[in-house]
Amino acid sequence: MNIDKEVWLAADNTICNWFPELIEQANQIAPRMVLCTRSWNQNSFDEILTGSINFGIHVNQTSLSSLYKVDLLPCCRYFFMRHDHYLAKKGHIDLKDLLDFPVVLHDLCGFNSYGQSLIEKTMKLKFPHFKIRAKISSISEIIEVLKSSNALVYTSALAFPLEEIGTELCVLEAPSSLSDVEFIYKLYISSARYGSVESDWLISFISESFRHFACRKYQLLESLICNQV
Repeated sequence: MNIDKEVWLAADNTICNWFPELIEQANQIAPRMVLCTRSWNQNSFDEILTGSINFGIHVNQTSLSSLYKVDLLPCCRYFFMRHDHYLAKKGHIDLKDLLDFPVVLHDLCGFNSYGQSLIEKTMKLKFPHFKIRAKISSISEIIEVLKSSNALVYTSALAFPLEEIGTELCVLEAPSSLSDVEFIYKLYISSARYGSVESDWLISFISESFRHFACRKYQLLESLICNQV
């Protein structure tokens, strides 16, 4: 109730649809705090260190000792496609299926650039000529691409609004080689700012909100996948 300032949070694009829920919770619990959100960019770690951004959430890891981090939840990855896609009717995806359709990667700003994504490295071991068709950061653009083509997108289970699943889009589990490497969403704050009553409360508030959001979506998505099958 005593926080009376702007608090800035940067997060990767797979979880930006969490922001409205977080802002509404902040309005109820800390009505004088102005919660400001933005997508992660290549300077976000530096912005957290300098204080122009208070917190960041990303699957990117850093060895900087000047950043304090809190592990949140695993980033579960799936394939999304148009609801009447051939693979949606088939009900599962094999690695070789990815050669037959354009594959779009949800770009996470520095995490999967220059051929370093898990899907690119895994596929090229078995299929050297495989290429990602596109890398797109905006989820709204990805949704439009999927609705109008036979493309597949590989991204976090948290990325898509659930109302799109089952009506416009279908979701399928990724082959095990693309999901058995665990990535963790982490909350970052400058170590210099960690430890105050205010920062401890904000860490707890943001972490609990995110975990509640993510667990609810994971459970609903698993239910949707079972119903599709």
